[in-house]
Amino acid sequence: MKKIMFITVSVIMILAGSPQAYNMGGVDIHGFVSQGYLCSDDNKYMANTEGGTTEFNEFGINFLSRITGKLTVGLQFFARDLGDYGNDDLKLDWAMISYGWKQWLGLRAGNLKIPMGFYNDTRDLDAARVSILLPQSIYNETSRDISAGLQGAGIYGNIPLGFMGNANYQLLFGRMDTEGENSGLYAFFRAQAQTGVTAIDMDDVFVSSLIWETSLDRLSFVDGFRLGWSYMQTSMEMDSSLTVNFAINEATGMLVVPDGMGGWTPFPAPPGVQPDYYFHVYYDTDIDVDMIYDVDNFDKNVYSVEYVYKNLTLAYEHQFTGIDISIFIDTGEEFEVFEYGGRPMLNFHYTNEAYYVSAAYRFCEWFEMGVYCSFSYYDKDDKDGEGLYELDTAETDRIMGADAWLYDDCVSLRFDLNENWTMKLEYHAMDGLFSVEPDDDGNTDKNWHMYAAKMSVSF
Repeated sequence: MKKIMFITVSVIMILAGSPQAYNMGGVDIHGFVSQGYLCSDDNKYMANTEGGTTEFNEFGINFLSRITGKLTVGLQFFARDLGDYGNDDLKLDWAMISYGWKQWLGLRAGNLKIPMGFYNDTRDLDAARVSILLPQSIYNETSRDISAGLQGAGIYGNIPLGFMGNANYQLLFGRMDTEGENSGLYAFFRAQAQTGVTAIDMDDVFVSSLIWETSLDRLSFVDGFRLGWSYMQTSMEMDSSLTVNFAINEATGMLVVPDGMGGWTPFPAPPGVQPDYYFHVYYDTDIDVDMIYDVDNFDKNVYSVEYVYKNLTLAYEHQFTGIDISIFIDTGEEFEVFEYGGRPMLNFHYTNEAYYVSAAYRFCEWFEMGVYCSFSYYDKDDKDGEGLYELDTAETDRIMGADAWLYDDCVSLRFDLNENWTMKLEYHAMDGLFSVEPDDDGNTDKNWHMYAAKMSVSF
């Protein structure tokens, strides 16, 4: 695999001598390679960033051929490394066959890109944007595979709207590849469930996207305006295994268990069982627990607005991710009182909310600057984290309430060294701990900073 990766990178570097796609027998070939650096002054974010890491690279090469005027085939090989994710394993990122029957109706099938938001299907192309990291509230890199692509089929089309411009739509249906325990999908739900996830069985996925693009001849300043909506829905089952040790919250007198993130979660008594029974029988007892998270519904809505005027680009996107979960537990015969007679231990619904606003301006041919403010909330109805417990002990100073949010103020600088080579520098001022890992000592800091640099070549 590493030999294949080396050959692929070498081919890309050779072909990068031309800014245009390389054509071989009617096949257009594009490619890109990038190497980055991430460093945070506290905490770990996406990788072992405290103190700095170079485990941040990606490369890809794609092939596209128009067989006839209406039939197109293509595929892309892609690899990345981001801390524990990817590890430079080369994989088939997308592969599709597309038949454009009419302007308003076409058919695609294969391993397809998911059009969530304006930039998800182009997120691999570093040259297509000013920032190193897209706003992580919407385009989280650790959970890239949860919205990168699916194996299935779909329809698409462009509908002319006269003087109002045109509308582009896509409808997709298929299955996702969860890619194993080191995938971003596992990381996403480990953060959501705040415990270990050992297996995920995902059901069919439905995706829709609608984008309106303006074209008003008599109001030229309105040209460049886009309005979009995208939606994804699925369901899944997750398995988790852990050993819990019960304790008593001295402030409330409730029986609690570690939540896996340095805090505590209340353990409700099953129907017909008195809480005192837990306190006297199971206090300070290790119990091996298999937990099943039945995600009855996982749906994501992204609302997008973009405006481009000359060298200025403005964007705003807002996302809601609704999750319905039922939790079942299996503790074995010795502790079967905890199994709730086969009924769920807990049923709950919550909605992640995320949004950002961004601006970018190209000052000259070789320099562009961008800024964005990004906001992520674990639960839109508990943005200040009052529903999470606060913990301050000798073992950790993690403030559990701060797990409810993450604010990211970012400044990006892009330098185009030539038509193929791009260098970027980036600064992030962060507030909050949602999806953030403790440092090597197990501690976290609610207010922290991250720095990034990246060099990319593409053709």
